[in-house]
Amino acid sequence: MDALRPTESPGQAPRNFHPEVQFYEFPEATSRNEWRAVAGKNQTFPLLIRSSTWIYDMKLEQGKKQSLPVGNSICLVHLFDGALRVNDDMAIQKGESFVVEDEEIQLTATEDSDIVLFITDEKARVFKEGMYSAITKNTFIEELQKQNINVAFRTNDQGYTYGVPYIDNNNKTVFNGSDLGKAYSAKAIVDRFSTTDKK
Repeated sequence: MDALRPTESPGQAPRNFHPEVQFYEFPEATSRNEWRAVAGKNQTFPLLIRSSTWIYDMKLEQGKKQSLPVGNSICLVHLFDGALRVNDDMAIQKGESFVVEDEEIQLTATEDSDIVLFITDEKARVFKEGMYSAITKNTFIEELQKQNINVAFRTNDQGYTYGVPYIDNNNKTVFNGSDLGKAYSAKAIVDRFSTTDKK
């Protein structure tokens, strides 16, 4: 798994960054038909992210159209609710996501739609090693529990694991691994497990 490294500041290496919990209450619950800056790595965003990542959201009303706020970037568009058409040739339903890379697109809401947009810089430095080069299933579960996240493994009678839901007790939400991305799907997670932990 690759992870975006925090942006380095002069005299401050990424390992010296301190964790910080941020809160922000938007004046309006939703931003209608316009992208709203949620989080990013500069001061124009209400929530600060130290990596080269930017997050926007929008409620696109039925019949309205909107393009992406940036070009020449890698974007992940996630539809929390509603229904969209992309360039009038692809339908997106509630809970689905798609990736756009260096392409101009237009979103059309076929019903009121809540959209979240993630933008990343493909040239940003990445960290590939993680905490463990190999990890057991039990350690994987314990590490998540330290973050107040529980994970379950759905297995059939033949022993095949077909689902990995994550229960985020902090935010009282549940996600299927596949909702978070291919790297968190049941097969991807199980394939990484080892008989011993190696750091």
